[in-house]
Amino acid sequence: MATANSSIKVTKCTQREAAAQQYVPKAGTITVHAQQYTQQQVVGVYQACLDTRQTLVNLRGQVAAALVAKNQADATMSAFDAGMQAWVATTYGPKSQQAVDFGYAKKAPTKPTVKEKAAAQTKAEATREARGTKGPKARLKITGSSVATPVPTAAPSPATETAAPSPATPPKS
Repeated sequence: MATANSSIKVTKCTQREAAAQQYVPKAGTITVHAQQYTQQQVVGVYQACLDTRQTLVNLRGQVAAALVAKNQADATMSAFDAGMQAWVATTYGPKSQQAVDFGYAKKAPTKPTVKEKAAAQTKAEATREARGTKGPKARLKITGSSVATPVPTAAPSPATETAAPSPATPPKS
């Protein structure tokens, strides 16, 4: 599927390639953007543009064919899968382990044992204790009307001399 812009580029490249073969000297070079090019190089620039566009068209065709094949395979699989599910359910049971292995039934969640429940409760209590969290009734019992009072600090006295620190142990004689 060629767009208008692509068609214009193909037309320009084809036209310029033909003109380059006719008017660019076969022997010698021409200067374009301060570089020297032979006739073969000039034609190669335009031919590369055409070749890459043709490669892209071919790849797009391959992608389109691959998408059609994928869609057909998906449709075939969907139709087959409904019958396969019925076979598994009839042969092994709709909630059997085989049905779970095929992915047709969900595995029933296992119920925690009494030991697991007790361990979870102990861990939850330990976590609440460690974090200091309380339940809604315990929080209602906590009331506070005390206002934080500032702690007085001793003002540093202006000292002109610094005293030498006294040793922690008396010197030995």
